[in-house]
Amino acid sequence: MKKGFTMIELIFVIVILGILAAVAIPKLAATRDDARIATGATEIATAVTEFGTSYTARGTWVGRLNDITNVQFPNKVSSSAMADGTVLNYTDDGTTTGAVCIILTVRDTMVDGNLTVAAGAGTSAICTGMQAALADILSAQCQGVAGVQCFGGSTVVW
Repeated sequence: MKKGFTMIELIFVIVILGILAAVAIPKLAATRDDARIATGATEIATAVTEFGTSYTARGTWVGRLNDITNVQFPNKVSSSAMADGTVLNYTDDGTTTGAVCIILTVRDTMVDGNLTVAAGAGTSAICTGMQAALADILSAQCQGVAGVQCFGGSTVVW
């Protein structure tokens, strides 16, 4: 009597492992995308809060980007000076060539220190997920303008 596995037993094991791999690999990719979506949404929400805190404390957008927030925006170096009209792009992969998911625009002239938060043109799964997660920020209104966060000045309601 020989000891060992028959060829048919080995084939069954290989087929079972193939089925398990076919189920597990897409789940792993989806989990990675979900993590990137959660990270991006959290960073944008944090940046909006930090911009508000900075403007409320100073009454202006003076200073550099890294004086206001630690969130990285690929189209601006962290030492960039902030000014009216500064546009900050948040991409799906954190590079300048990635799809733009969220656009922040600093405004200091229309309304007392506002920050426009808009959906970018990116259509990747990460961009659409971030835009869905940030729906409350994207739809916020300040003085009737959608996507605008107001800080300081006469726009604060008590």
